Amino acid sequence: MNLGKKVSGRGHPEGILYSHKHLKRLVVHAGLREIQSFWAIPDVRYPEAFVSSDARSIRVARKGEQFKRAGSRFERMILPLLPAAAVRHVMPGHVFIARKPQKQLS
Repeated sequence: MNLGKKVSGRGHPEGILYSHKHLKRLVVHAGLREIQSFWAIPDVRYPEAFVSSDARSIRVARKGEQFKRAGSRFERMILPLLPAAAVRHVMPGHVFIARKPQKQLS
């Protein structure tokens, strides 16, 4: 817990937000490979679609009806203004799929 929270008496945070880069690094550090990144639309709790987080897939998804319902009102307002390559750094509902490397048989 950081000193600021300790002094203010706020206690531990309810959750932790990681950047795309940091979350990917944590997944790799855990020993997982073949990492794929997706955006759960409209919401990670009740996804209707998973869009790959590469810029090309995001450009295509922006044209779809599901994109219009993605996230909060603020997110729906700001996401169309961002370049497609930057969306993965701020998109809500970020999902990673990773696999354990297969063990070599001796």
